[in-house]
Amino acid sequence: MEPVKVQIEPAKVKERAYRFLSRRDHGIAELTFKLISKGADAAIVDSVIQHLIELNYLDDDRYAAGFARDRIKFKKCGPLRIRAELRARGVKNNIIERAIEQQMGDIDPVLLVEQALKSRLQSAPTGDNRRWLKKQYDFLARRGFEPETIWQVLGKLKDCD
Repeated sequence: MEPVKVQIEPAKVKERAYRFLSRRDHGIAELTFKLISKGADAAIVDSVIQHLIELNYLDDDRYAAGFARDRIKFKKCGPLRIRAELRARGVKNNIIERAIEQQMGDIDPVLLVEQALKSRLQSAPTGDNRRWLKKQYDFLARRGFEPETIWQVLGKLKDCD
């Protein structure tokens, strides 16, 4: 015998969507996935999503721009990681590229890499530091920075020794 799936009322789905959005901004695909995973019918979710878009409560452009801004400002992440995280959240590529371009516009990527490395520089060894440089490269690559930018900064550090 199969378990009976209980239909969640549209008002409850809308209420749940409002609750999710009251905590933080969501992308369209992310909110859709959350609502469906909570047991809501896809047709009801689609109508709720359209309603939220009409009210301007749900906007992928705003979500992607805010996400990119926060990742740059607070976590010191680079464009590669931001791009990957937004793709994983179901944001379209053209929106991602626009958000990254908008948020990275006035920021010098070299300065951002240096800021990401700031706290790690205290443990820099003296002498032959190839192993330490490799660790820093790996750290910055995981943070989503371009290899050329990473080597530009690490090259300065290597030359200082």
